[in-house]
Amino acid sequence: DKTGLSPAGRLLARLLSKPVLHGLADTLFRDQTNDVAVSVVSMKDVPGPWNSAYDVRPVACDHMSYFNHKAGLDALASVLS
Repeated sequence: DKTGLSPAGRLLARLLSKPVLHGLADTLFRDQTNDVAVSVVSMKDVPGPWNSAYDVRPVACDHMSYFNHKAGLDALASVLS
């Protein structure tokens, strides 16, 4: 609910909405698979000794929704079990 927010607060809330962020990500990443912050290709291209120390698992949600989206919660449960 944006009631009570200043005009600047309402504008910021609108600019940070998921549809706006996803539209911006689609434009910036030019249809590459991404999580709104980074492309999957970039996630997998970690330089140095850390390259083999991680496991990238694509999940059907953006990185801001992992803890409140079913796909994110299912992925976290899978990794932790």
